[in-house]
Amino acid sequence: MSPLFSQTGHWTQLFPSKSPPARTGFAMSSIGENKVIIFGGADKDGKVLGDTWIYDLKSNTWTELKLSNSPSPRELMNLAVLDSHKVVLFGGRNFDSKTIYEDTWLFDLDSLKWTEMHTKNHPLKMYDYSITSFENGKVCLYGGTDTTKYMFPNDTWVYDYSINNWTMVLFHENYFQNSEIAKIRTGILLKYGGDSLGFNSQRTSIYFTGLKNSWKELSYHGNPIKTYRCSIEQIETNIVLLFGWAGNQDLQNETWIFNILDTSWKKIEIETKPSERYLHRLSKISDRQILLFAGYNAIPIINDTWLFTLDADDVSEQQSPSELKLSPNPTTDFLEITVGAKDIRLEQNIEIFSVLGKTVLNVRAKGPSPQLIDVSSLSPGLYFLKVGEKAGKFVKI
Repeated sequence: MSPLFSQTGHWTQLFPSKSPPARTGFAMSSIGENKVIIFGGADKDGKVLGDTWIYDLKSNTWTELKLSNSPSPRELMNLAVLDSHKVVLFGGRNFDSKTIYEDTWLFDLDSLKWTEMHTKNHPLKMYDYSITSFENGKVCLYGGTDTTKYMFPNDTWVYDYSINNWTMVLFHENYFQNSEIAKIRTGILLKYGGDSLGFNSQRTSIYFTGLKNSWKELSYHGNPIKTYRCSIEQIETNIVLLFGWAGNQDLQNETWIFNILDTSWKKIEIETKPSERYLHRLSKISDRQILLFAGYNAIPIINDTWLFTLDADDVSEQQSPSELKLSPNPTTDFLEITVGAKDIRLEQNIEIFSVLGKTVLNVRAKGPSPQLIDVSSLSPGLYFLKVGEKAGKFVKI
């Protein structure tokens, strides 16, 4: 089945007058005001770095911050957004000093300062994990390398800034590393790819909060190649961008978009694009735009800066074909249908259809909007819902 949405986009190489040194395995995150921050990594000689830079899209400039207090030099860690002006960093490693870290640091754009956050609980000494914003003031950390046993647990941790603490919400013992996670929408995350016992993966999983603390593998349309060490990032609500990876012994520079509204992966065919790489980073820097920086490209380590723009009017109009509001979307069990009270009348039919047009559920509205209906019996997939003359779509997982 073909994707129902036809997202397109384009890459533009940016040429700031000054750039951070080339690096891999560094941390990068949006920090508000059309800016991103990077920290650390390893340079072309393998030297571990401890510098902090901020990129400003409006002026197309990189600026190094000379700070008296910051995390020690490290690599193979990342940053995630806590709120519009704060990001959090955890762990990492320093290969030069053979040190693995378990510390938590916060950077504040307003004060331009790093602050170590002394938490009661935290993940074990860890590097090579994936981390993403989760809900306001919370971030989610997945996987990584646990050096106490040199294992690769699929543990899922949440850091809550309001209580300054880490909580393990899921524990797994199976060997799986280098998966990447990204927020699809508030409280819902996407996990993709990874490496298990030498075999690359194209698994696509979703994580729910508030409903169930669990990862669940999705059935989806389209197949990015089996990959690890890719980079993924939310570019718009319900849409995640994937670029670059190592997989099948090759480096890649393909661009893919995942859309949860039709559970599809779509390859974006682009002539002008960044070179093949991995150990790079993507960060959303403005509406429908993602910044890419640096990475490893076979022999050279690079420090180029690129901007991906999701083309206008490809997505929003198609995602809002009606006035219906269906939530949560995706859902696991119940679906709330909200329209004006006059639009859902007592005993009016609510019909749900499969992608093949077959009626799979037909219920009667019970009074005015909103309506809550049980869809737990439906198989995972995309569905269409009709109430009178209004229609919408939702994903059951």
